[in-house]
Amino acid sequence: MQTGVKVIRGGTTYNLDDLVSYFHLDHEGIGMPPVERLQSSSPFQVGATDFGFKIRPRTLTVLFLVSAYSPGDYYVKRDALLRIFSPSTTPITFQFQYPDAAGNPRYVRLDAHYVGGLDLPESDRTYDLKHKVGLQLYAPNPIWYESTLQSKVWGIVSNNYLIFPITFSIQFCDSLINQGYTIAYAGSWVDYPTFIITGPCNNPKIQNLSTTPQSKIELTYVVDVGETVTIDLTPGVKSITSNTDGNILGALTTDSDLAGFHLAPDTEVTGGNNDIKATLTGATPGTTQLQMTWRNRYLGI
Repeated sequence: MQTGVKVIRGGTTYNLDDLVSYFHLDHEGIGMPPVERLQSSSPFQVGATDFGFKIRPRTLTVLFLVSAYSPGDYYVKRDALLRIFSPSTTPITFQFQYPDAAGNPRYVRLDAHYVGGLDLPESDRTYDLKHKVGLQLYAPNPIWYESTLQSKVWGIVSNNYLIFPITFSIQFCDSLINQGYTIAYAGSWVDYPTFIITGPCNNPKIQNLSTTPQSKIELTYVVDVGETVTIDLTPGVKSITSNTDGNILGALTTDSDLAGFHLAPDTEVTGGNNDIKATLTGATPGTTQLQMTWRNRYLGI
């Protein structure tokens, strides 16, 4: 299987290496993003004290040759390039396809902005109907993510039956969800999931028992019948909202870890296995449930 590149913008998907050889692609900057070590040094100290790191935005360079079969086709393709990558306050989604270990297609994405390369000087035009381009894209968030959204659900479908097989000990009854599930997280970088709680239930608690230290999200709150509570842990969002009561961030317990709760890769937990436990009292079989959604994320490809 060959690699492939698409751009998704405004609900439209543009194939940059389609069957008519519209573009002949190469790329730079898709591996490890820039990393900066955080350090300080006191007078007379040998070396420095390390305080961790920051992952910086990345610049992605896409190299290709526009190939046309007529002067009219050449200018149509130039116009398409300028339209696809026109500057905007909202990012475009750059999708890269490559084979996994079994040869099946894997699709990962990066949200980025155009920053250069489409001035299209005549010096880069060859044989009249061909034009070399070095497109530059800037990704403020340099982490790749899979296009497929992953999901798991906790719930009781009837007395003494769960909706998925469990992997470690549980307790349950008609009015209690108290169960764990091992999420085999496949990414190479952390993901901050989203939880959607469907009532009725009381004081929902979610724990990651695999991270060190263990982290939890717990609410002092009654989720009514027909009510849904969404806990969005996305960096820059970090919200807890109810479809009936709006912002309920104040219901979060003081020992909860809203900032740090995450799914960890295999560099942090063995095999990337995250034991996620949910406890919801006052549950109703067939109605109460907790759904977790996430995407596998990667430092580079």
